[in-house]
Formats: sequence, C-alpha cells, structure tokens
Amino acid sequence: MSGAGFDLVDELRRVKRAEIARITELAERLLIQFGPVIAIGFLYYEMLGRPPDGAVCVSHIERLGRAPSTAAGIVEELRALADSEARNPVQPA
Repeated sequence: MSGAGFDLVDELRRVKRAEIARITELAERLLIQFGPVIAIGFLYYEMLGRPPDGAVCVSHIERLGRAPSTAAGIVEELRALADSEARNPVQPA
C-alpha cells in the first residue's frame, strides 16, 4: 500500500507542474497580446482568486514588462503565496 501512496503523491506533483506550465503559457500569451498589466491581473485571479493589489503587484508588472521570461518565476511566487494563504487563512474581524 505504501507504494501506491507514493505513486499518488508523484502523480499529484506531476499534475501540479503541468497546471503551472499551462498557467505560465497563458500568461505569456496574454503578455504578448495585451501587455503586462493584463497578464498579471490574469495571474492574480487564476492563482489567488482576487484582483492584484499593492506594491508587489506593481513590481510584478515592471518585472514582466522588462523581461517576459520572468513569467515562470512570478507564477511560482504567486503559487507560494496561494499555498501560504491556504495554510493561514485570514480570520474575519
């Protein structure tokens, strides 16, 4: 049974990598067609389920505008942020 568990974990990792690659590709296409603001907006909604906000968003837009190859890195940063927010949800006041 432990072998099956490891197979499931490996499969989940593979699916996650494939989904990140798909999102990165879409962001790169949006960047080419509509520019960095739209591409970052898409990433925030896709990865975090909310609109972009704050200075971090501006930094992402500037980075993506200067070097389109940073899209994969930005996706990874937003994925890490989404994972962090999922582990530590904000409690209503």
